[in-house]
Amino acid sequence: MIRSARRTVVAALTAALVVGSPLIAPSATAATATAQLAHAPQPRTAQAVRTAAAAAFDDYAAGDYGLFWDRWSAASKRVVSRRDYVRRFKLCPQAVEGLRIKVEKVTLNSARTRARVRASRLDFLFNYDFVYEAGAWRYVLPADVARVYRKPVDQIVKEERAAGECG
Repeated sequence: MIRSARRTVVAALTAALVVGSPLIAPSATAATATAQLAHAPQPRTAQAVRTAAAAAFDDYAAGDYGLFWDRWSAASKRVVSRRDYVRRFKLCPQAVEGLRIKVEKVTLNSARTRARVRASRLDFLFNYDFVYEAGAWRYVLPADVARVYRKPVDQIVKEERAAGECG
């Protein structure tokens, strides 16, 4: 009888694990664990900046512009809405979409709140800034790019198409 009860408990727990039953605490579900990891504070280290920058650049290179925008600083997000940013690239995809951006070097300021990331794409080198906000390293929209977004998205797209810059 004890063996039978033990088998029933083991079977019930196994079934609960497989189907995500409420018998298991919510923090043990895969979705919750993933969300918790996504919100865990990132360390203020060069390696954490490198990891955050690589993830952001991978989103951008892959054409996941909404995900890339999600990694921006709060000040950068105020420049252009997520909807308009995604729409811009839907109307005029980047010509080199799919080509990876490689992080070459990371330099932190002494307070470990800002970082300069040197990155390469093809044979070109770029410098980007990241800022530490709310426990995460966030991409800072360069000033020259922010100026572009003072125009309506339709105008930006029209100008880029005329210049042959759409992919």
